[in-house]
Amino acid sequence: MESRAAVWMLAQAVTEAILVAALRRRFPHHGIVCDPRGIWHAVRCVNKWTVVVHAHTPCELRDKLLGTEGHR
Repeated sequence: MESRAAVWMLAQAVTEAILVAALRRRFPHHGIVCDPRGIWHAVRCVNKWTVVVHAHTPCELRDKLLGTEGHR
């Protein structure tokens, strides 16, 4: 049972890493980081304003960034 959980956790980590790499390619002007609490942040400076998007998962961050794409 432990090995199945370990494999699942490894698969989650790999999936998360792939998604974050794709987000960084798609949004090159955003600083995308995860804080120690596990909250994801995308930071960008727009016309001297700092815009920050917060999310609990990389998937949620992707959805929020895609939802704000094209808005200023």
